[in-house]
Amino acid sequence: MMNELIVELDQLTRSVIGSLRQLSTEELVNFVGKRQIIVDQIVDSASREPLNQFQQEKLASILEYDPMIRERMEELKLEASNWLMQRDQAKQQRSAYESAYASDSILMDRRN
Repeated sequence: MMNELIVELDQLTRSVIGSLRQLSTEELVNFVGKRQIIVDQIVDSASREPLNQFQQEKLASILEYDPMIRERMEELKLEASNWLMQRDQAKQQRSAYESAYASDSILMDRRN
């Protein structure tokens, strides 16, 4: 059981690492959800039966991919943050423009 979970985690992680730069936010969230389910099962199994040396080494090698995954998550977070800031700025500019001209105002032109 434990070996199957570790192999499943390894395959899932490697499949994502291969296309990490092209993953959308939704795909990465989906990966993290699937991964968490497997990790929870591994933790549950490890509480009943300790990991052997091979299993520990295999998990350690899988964890070596975590910095790359975290980096991609940070990139996506930054992209989303920048998009929200640009959207807010555009909203503020539009609001300032629209409020500067009241619909019931009269424009007076003075000729010299």
